[in-house]
Amino acid sequence: MKTELSAFFRSLVEEEPYRKDRFSDQVWLEYDNPLLKDILRRVGYVTGMPDVVVRHSESMQVVHYKTRGHYSAHHDSSPDSMEAGSIRFATLAIFLNNVTRGGETVFPGADLPDAGKYTPNDWADLEQQTQKTQACSRSSGLVVQPRKGDALFWYNVRPSRLNHLSNFRSSGFGERTVQWNSMHCAAEVLEG
Repeated sequence: MKTELSAFFRSLVEEEPYRKDRFSDQVWLEYDNPLLKDILRRVGYVTGMPDVVVRHSESMQVVHYKTRGHYSAHHDSSPDSMEAGSIRFATLAIFLNNVTRGGETVFPGADLPDAGKYTPNDWADLEQQTQKTQACSRSSGLVVQPRKGDALFWYNVRPSRLNHLSNFRSSGFGERTVQWNSMHCAAEVLEG
């Protein structure tokens, strides 16, 4: 039984990888060459973030979504990761190519009229509702079509909580600090 189950999951991952929460190729690049250093400098200039924040950014993640590629709804900095000390303050996404159909970045909670009244459980429910690949592209909210050279910038941390980042070990820190409506998904690439 255990062997059959193991074989089933191995075959699923190998033959139908698009069934996973995330189907993409990615690589992390260090800022150790002039081009990437220049990109980092420009990020600081465009975002107005303090140099100390920009210099301590994590490595640059380059993601490629092939046909059927997608990423289910998630937060780039979750309450749990924040309480563990891993805080992605903000995200800048730059599109490196055009996508003919699909591939939108969707923020399902970006324009909810009562978002200020949502509890962490309400956000968890919305995230669950948009987990399936098809639900991402059908959800309401902010929908951004990828176009080469365009960029998206968003905060993962509530700006009002920036002075409290050193208290990440305090109980409930993550739930009080996460920018809940930064939850997003990458809709399935259908063509391009």
